[in-house]
Amino acid sequence: MTDTVEAVEAALRQREWVPTEDEQALGGEFLFRRGELQKDPRPVMPVRPEPWGPWTTQYLAWLTDLVTMADVLVDQWRTRPAAGSPMVTLIRAYVAPARPFGPLAHHMEQAWVTDPPALPTPDEVTHHAEQHGCSREEAERNLSDRAVKAWEDGCLPVAARRQIDDVTRSMIGTGSVLATAVIGDAGH
Repeated sequence: MTDTVEAVEAALRQREWVPTEDEQALGGEFLFRRGELQKDPRPVMPVRPEPWGPWTTQYLAWLTDLVTMADVLVDQWRTRPAAGSPMVTLIRAYVAPARPFGPLAHHMEQAWVTDPPALPTPDEVTHHAEQHGCSREEAERNLSDRAVKAWEDGCLPVAARRQIDDVTRSMIGTGSVLATAVIGDAGH
């Protein structure tokens, strides 16, 4: 978390900042829309086995959509948040680390559209299922997973993967403070 987020968290815990109903509504709407964005990942890719969640390519697209959504939401909120509203600060701080990923997200989406990995053929699926004693569905999932993972590994620099991990950790911390502000439970 940034110093700014830590300061907002401290103010929240010490009750120096008690979010107004409008601030809670804004934060709640942001969290709701964030969840909605996660329901329809893009680009369309083979479903990733649990518990892994979306592919990195889809996660990057989600990050860029999240940044856009946050900007539009804050700018068009039904009542202008007060200048310096801690809720706006939290929302902007939540998406700030994701902003630089726009070009990489676009590159990965375009690469998926123009040069996706070869997914397993029916014969490969049958052979894998027989060889490993699993269902055709499981064999297809396993082979597709390997193909997409290898494709992403080839398209995505290792340094970018580390940056994505760092951004995710930052967003988790800020998101926790944001959720606490929305639900009004700062440990009291």
